[in-house]
Amino acid sequence: MTNDDMSRWLRICENRLPDAEYEESKSKVIAKLKSYDSQTYTKLGQKLERIDEVTKQLKTMQEEVKLEVKERLAGIFDANDAAQTRVVETMRFIFTLTADPKQTETPKYKDILAVLEKQLTPELLVVLENLRKTMKTVSAPRPPSLKYSSREIVDESDDSSAADQYEGRIMQWAESYDRKLNDLRDQSGCC
Repeated sequence: MTNDDMSRWLRICENRLPDAEYEESKSKVIAKLKSYDSQTYTKLGQKLERIDEVTKQLKTMQEEVKLEVKERLAGIFDANDAAQTRVVETMRFIFTLTADPKQTETPKYKDILAVLEKQLTPELLVVLENLRKTMKTVSAPRPPSLKYSSREIVDESDDSSAADQYEGRIMQWAESYDRKLNDLRDQSGCC
């Protein structure tokens, strides 16, 4: 087995792209894609951006319609009815408007514990620390999440815009083409 065969085998086992550059740190691995691979993921990112944009628009529209429905439903009932669940039945829909929420009070457990710690005896402080160590909730790990963001392409070697870069490439091609035409003319002895 040659070195090339071995490197191909390792790439197959690793599932890393041969044309990508990888940067590794303790907490993450960054794959810098180029060419076709970059294009593929750029298109996927653009699709996700568009979906986010449409989703935001839909959520805004949904909130506006729900607000209008709530206002109209509330107008059907008396102010005294707000303490109860209100239901409106139509031919195709049933709208349920819950009772207006009451103000809730919840104890501030951290503040209560802080005050108690100052007033507890040393024996009770040991018991409190033991309880904190033993009474923990362990949640199941969540699946890895996907985050994405678009970024502008910045060419650090040149501050010109993309249009200027494109124009430069076209001009280089045109000059190269002109040289080839001149070479052909000189070879033919014409003009």
